[in-house]
Amino acid sequence: MKNYLIITSLVMSTLISSCCRTRLVTCPNGNPVSLAKTLRCQLKQTDPVVRQFQANVKGAVDALNKVSLELTDVNIRSEAIVLKDKLTNDGQTRETTIRAAVAAMQINPCEMGQALMELLAQMNKDITEVQKLTLTIESSNKSALAVQNAINDFEVAYSLGSINGTLIVRITRALDDYFLTNNKYPSSLQELDVAYFVSQLRAERLSYKLIASNRYELKYAGLDGVIDTIDDKIHIGKDGTTSLRK
Repeated sequence: MKNYLIITSLVMSTLISSCCRTRLVTCPNGNPVSLAKTLRCQLKQTDPVVRQFQANVKGAVDALNKVSLELTDVNIRSEAIVLKDKLTNDGQTRETTIRAAVAAMQINPCEMGQALMELLAQMNKDITEVQKLTLTIESSNKSALAVQNAINDFEVAYSLGSINGTLIVRITRALDDYFLTNNKYPSSLQELDVAYFVSQLRAERLSYKLIASNRYELKYAGLDGVIDTIDDKIHIGKDGTTSLRK
């Protein structure tokens, strides 16, 4: 993890040093983080990735919209429309989340530096998957089977809502780190430095419960946005290790 943070710092320094001055922040664990002196300059690091992602999402949405008008299979046409809407919403959510992370980094560079790099890495990975989807749809020749396979393959590789998964991991990691330091889990999330992650996920969609000093349960609402329904994502922490309940 230490090596990862050092690499993260060097990468961020390289990305932003060409456009503006930076200052070096030494984190409590001894690792350095390069921070742009202004928010505007910090955004110059992330904006090219976000713009590329949004451009590719628009290309995929256009391709899905076109094929949905051409297909005669009603079910697959409906799936194309649903995916188009999901992609549009996901693109907007990611841009908002990354911009908020950049702003938060000005306040807490040590925690947010790593989180921001993880969000950008996920976005870069998904740019490739969106490009694959667009190319496959455009070359489908209006074949319902080809479109169906393209949608199925994309949903497996892309994982809509993955940015929320990244934020959840930051919270569960903080919980496990707390246990390893204190030999117990916190009574509430307020005891951790995770306010940014909670705010991005929305507090009303999260439920943290301390079951015992060495065990906790963290629920996150699924697509319906409501806690305690069948599509909740439930993480269980025990003795400093968290896993997703199957």
